[in-house]
Amino acid sequence: MTKYKSRVLFDSGFSLLALVILIDFSFPGYTTHDQIIVIQKKRQEHYNPSKNFHYSYKAIAGKNKFSIDERFAKLVKAGDKIDYCISKIYKKVNWYKLSGSQKKSYYALRIISGFVLPLIALFVIVMIWRFQWKAEIFVFVLKTLLLADLIYLQI
Repeated sequence: MTKYKSRVLFDSGFSLLALVILIDFSFPGYTTHDQIIVIQKKRQEHYNPSKNFHYSYKAIAGKNKFSIDERFAKLVKAGDKIDYCISKIYKKVNWYKLSGSQKKSYYALRIISGFVLPLIALFVIVMIWRFQWKAEIFVFVLKTLLLADLIYLQI
């Protein structure tokens, strides 16, 4: 197999991976209606000279445990009924909202891992082939991030 064919196969594989991740986030999954059992608040330390910290929040509802943003965590309490959508392929929570509310909330890391990163990767891979860009290091970094994203989605 020539170097050109192996590169085409390699880039096609990463394009397919990015497309699958994007489709998993974009298309509706299974909507679940549950009651919040508990909201977990955890202090996350930054081990650097500034010694800063932040809080992360997780909701436990039914059999599912998922990350939520701070604004939503302060809005809800144990016993509240929520609706959330679980993706079909990777079984991650795409969005969540209070039952009866129209406003959906999205966890920022899920938007980045399910939409932004795969979209950028697809765009760059297409542009590399279409316009013969010379950005091998940038593409390598994007492919590494895409593999890390796949690992994140699997756990």
